[in-house]
Amino acid sequence: MCVCVGGGVEEPSGTLVASKTSSAITTEMASQSQGIQQLLQAEKRAAEKVADARKRKARRLKQATRRQVQGMQSSQQRNQERVLAQLLGMVCDVRPQVHPNYRIAV
Repeated sequence: MCVCVGGGVEEPSGTLVASKTSSAITTEMASQSQGIQQLLQAEKRAAEKVADARKRKARRLKQATRRQVQGMQSSQQRNQERVLAQLLGMVCDVRPQVHPNYRIAV
């Protein structure tokens, strides 16, 4: 247990220790305040970096999605043309022939 004596603090061992002056306390508080400000600034920079990274990720995702959609559309267009050409070929390529079950009436 410490006992306050005059302008200092007496320790249990009996030695007198000078208490901190108001200027020392002010300096310490200013130092702590400066440290807090540095932490806040670092936190702000980190938040900005995270926000930028999220924006870049969203941009890359949009680009990848756009490329994928364009690829599917071009594939669909090629397949559509191929299927239409095949269908038209089957419809237009008529080969008239007599059905094997047809009986000629006499």
